[in-house]
Amino acid sequence: MTYAAALLALQSSILLAKEITRVDWSWFFVAAGGGALLSLTAGCVIVVVRPRDARLTARTARFRVEQKSQCEIDALRHSTEKLGKLTNRLISVQVSAFAFAVVAFLIWVILSFGTKLSLAAG
Repeated sequence: MTYAAALLALQSSILLAKEITRVDWSWFFVAAGGGALLSLTAGCVIVVVRPRDARLTARTARFRVEQKSQCEIDALRHSTEKLGKLTNRLISVQVSAFAFAVVAFLIWVILSFGTKLSLAAG
């Protein structure tokens, strides 16, 4: 989440810079921002959902120790399975979206400033 937020902050500072009057290759720039925003959003949802999943898992174990009805235990187990699957999917979304954002941003940097990156002696 921190890297996604940092990428968004970097892009914001680029847009707010007085020297920058126009962003070339804007599609890559916007795609990088969108990927970073999606990654950040998925990370925020994970931060909220994962503790709920852990609490329900602990409650399921406690219900077994307290010998609650199997129906109650199964209901909690079903909830934790759903939350666990959601968390795992969101982790994949978060990582994939961030990877996409980084690649799009690097392509934008190379296309926009490729001449400054030249290693040839000149």
